[in-house]
Amino acid sequence: MSEPRKVRELIHVSREQVGSALQLAQRDGAAAPGITGFVAELAAEELNGTLDVDAYDLLAGAWAKAKAVKDAAAKSRATPGKPTVVALGRHELKHTCNPVLALYMGDVPLPEVRLTLELVARFDSAELCLKDGRLASISPGSGSVAAKLKYRSTTLAEETTPTLKIPGAIALEHPLEV
Repeated sequence: MSEPRKVRELIHVSREQVGSALQLAQRDGAAAPGITGFVAELAAEELNGTLDVDAYDLLAGAWAKAKAVKDAAAKSRATPGKPTVVALGRHELKHTCNPVLALYMGDVPLPEVRLTLELVARFDSAELCLKDGRLASISPGSGSVAAKLKYRSTTLAEETTPTLKIPGAIALEHPLEV
């Protein structure tokens, strides 16, 4: 099995799942009544398009909060152009964001439907490479990622990868300032 790189490869949102979120939002008064399955399908396509982002770039923000990574970033700033590597043991990272469905009826905006996307990654170990204070690449070894999409407390979709051995280093698409 190849290692998923994009969030969209971890979790795919269906028309039915978006329809469930819209129904729940309608019940809460947070969405207009009578939204059809066609709208749910279009919304699912748009939502899946927004999930076409690099999962490691999202997780980098969680790694950047670790004291060992902050210390390595400081060291890498002190030695410009030279890589600084930090090794982490078994750990878990969590990234949460809130995609918003913004729907319109003609030119009239309908109430936005706020969803929650959670990524939880578990690694046996990882090595992170920092250059000039930026997290540039990772070598995550083996691990797994769980992705969950929710509307309020209701889970709409949930996927977990099996534990994968990820060989070599992975360059971040957008190195992150630490």
